[in-house]
Amino acid sequence: MADSSSAQSTPVESSASTTPAPPNANAPAQQKQQKQQNNKKQNRPPHPNAIAAAANAKPKPVKKESGPGEEKELSDSWAWFRREEATWNYRFIGEGFERLAETMEKVNGGAVVVDGLVTDQKVGEEGVEEPKELKGVVRSEVIDGVIGFSQGGAMAAMLTAAMEHLSPGHPRPVLTAEHEAWARQIRDANKGQPLKFCVSYSGFFALPPELGWLWEPKVKTPTMHFLGSLDTVVEESRSRRLVEACEDAVVVVHPGGHYVPVSKEWVAPLVGFIRGCLERYKKEEEEGKKGEEEKNL
Repeated sequence: MADSSSAQSTPVESSASTTPAPPNANAPAQQKQQKQQNNKKQNRPPHPNAIAAAANAKPKPVKKESGPGEEKELSDSWAWFRREEATWNYRFIGEGFERLAETMEKVNGGAVVVDGLVTDQKVGEEGVEEPKELKGVVRSEVIDGVIGFSQGGAMAAMLTAAMEHLSPGHPRPVLTAEHEAWARQIRDANKGQPLKFCVSYSGFFALPPELGWLWEPKVKTPTMHFLGSLDTVVEESRSRRLVEACEDAVVVVHPGGHYVPVSKEWVAPLVGFIRGCLERYKKEEEEGKKGEEEKNL
């Protein structure tokens, strides 16, 4: 490995002409065309079924309020949470879930998702039109599912567990008082509805005992776990422990490392899983309505 401290730059004589290039006569027209393309891209409406819209939320540096005269604590990187080495507890976990709740509220309120970023624009406002092929399509009023990678995969699993119903109308009880606020916020953001599926890429089990209420009993929501056989960032044992915490889990192992496989052979199982979850939910919903109608006869 070269020592960068001793490296020196060597002047190189260029054989290129120093004559300035002539002005581009088509520049004004090209600039106008580029501007039109950018405007068109910004006004692009979202897909009607934002099944993984929560994934559009991005972690951000979060501030933690302190007492009078004390400085506010700021996380030193972009992350959903930071692990304390001494206790293994997750700092900023509440702020991370609050960020997710804010995004879910915007999406469920009809916000437009542009290039993975949630905006305050809504279909019907000036410059935001709905494509003809989407006219009449029923839009989902809640988030159906979540997809996350690495720490985001762990966060996706925790989000799924926190929003889960142990029985109809009865969400999982929050056993830690300090988590009650953010748990209520994310549930309200999705109108009290649990998720229909969760996909975790290189995710891992949340170890802090204070989060044990998320895994007891096991998560019943269908989950899919992608594990890299050559992953050197997240230990397989932690990913497997997350799998064991889920009752209805599908595991896919790809021959790669710590990344999201995007080739067709690895996307196909994902598409099939999501489609199956939504179809199963629709069938259960129809059977439930039919049962209610029969009771009322």
